[in-house]
Amino acid sequence: MDPDDMARPSNVPEEKVFVALELLSRGWTLSRAAERLGVNLSTLSRLVSERSPRFLEVRFRRDKLSPEQWSAVKRLLPPDDIQQAVACFTEECGRHTPKVHVFDTGNHGVSKRDWTVRLEQFGREAAPLVRGLLNRSRICGVSWGETLGNLVTGLARLERSPVQGKRGHKFVPVVGHVVEWGPTKASSFTLAQRLDEIVNGDYQHKRSFPGARVADTPGGEGSVELAEIFGGLGSVGKRPWIDRLDMLLTSVGPKDRPLGHQSGTFLKSLGVTPGELRAAVDGDIAGALLAKPGISEADRALIQRILIRWIGIRETQVSECVARAHKLGSPGVLVVAIGASKARSIEQVLSRGLSNHIVCDKDLSDTLLRILSQKIGSPASIPVPFRPA
Repeated sequence: MDPDDMARPSNVPEEKVFVALELLSRGWTLSRAAERLGVNLSTLSRLVSERSPRFLEVRFRRDKLSPEQWSAVKRLLPPDDIQQAVACFTEECGRHTPKVHVFDTGNHGVSKRDWTVRLEQFGREAAPLVRGLLNRSRICGVSWGETLGNLVTGLARLERSPVQGKRGHKFVPVVGHVVEWGPTKASSFTLAQRLDEIVNGDYQHKRSFPGARVADTPGGEGSVELAEIFGGLGSVGKRPWIDRLDMLLTSVGPKDRPLGHQSGTFLKSLGVTPGELRAAVDGDIAGALLAKPGISEADRALIQRILIRWIGIRETQVSECVARAHKLGSPGVLVVAIGASKARSIEQVLSRGLSNHIVCDKDLSDTLLRILSQKIGSPASIPVPFRPA
């Protein structure tokens, strides 16, 4: 008798047996497979033990399943590849699927020394990909942070491309900095200037914004320059640069540290604690806070209080850049991140459709694959962009 035709208890669907065998072939334990499939452990053990070695070798065969059963298998079977996982997850969320680019940084250490080595290695490995995408862009927004800083350093080390310098690329900082700090070496303004030098050879910064001093309140010092970027006072009749981006180069803030290391002073000025912000958001992208689904009115008011004072790109503007890329074929939003701690934030970016490319290391990719494997096929709350009142 063909082992595919062996009788099974009627209370265990055919497709679940196929999926269980596939999971075991991937190294899953029997108890873990039983838990995912909602099948009694002893029942699953008996069904698996009844199968011959031949059946285990061929694993599940699609031609033995009806279209309905195959659809059920796809829902139940976790993907074993990050691009496949992202495709399944974004399809369930009703979003476009970004391209995932994974680079190996050599280790997964989190000590200061290991982290520095990982960032430098990632910047070198990812730079050729990013340079190719930059050459397709005319107006590129730039976020901030050490990951982007190392990527820009990696770009600076590449041999100059003959395409560079001919198209007049514009680099636009998409996040302000508080006046008393001034631009840091990895601030949005500084990185925009560095890219202007690297790509355009422009050391006078005619295609970036070198002079803007950014206040943390609207109408403060630097408002004229800010109006060119973000709109508002002084931008009457002009479309702000933030609404014209064909590419956005950004990282994400981890769920436990939205807005990055230097957010403490800013939040303190608003009477908001980091813990209160963590309770309301699932991280950030380019400083655009990702509000948790179903948050309370008090949390919404807290986010609104921050947005009134925060100078930077909004989630809806990130989404519009993604949409322009799909329409025009431009690079769109590149989310650049490394480390397992960023996986939850990337999950939120995917569920909201806020990226065209994910550029990450293997540590982040492996963690994200585990998270998405548990999410796919199970009910999920699809978040919507937070819209200020």
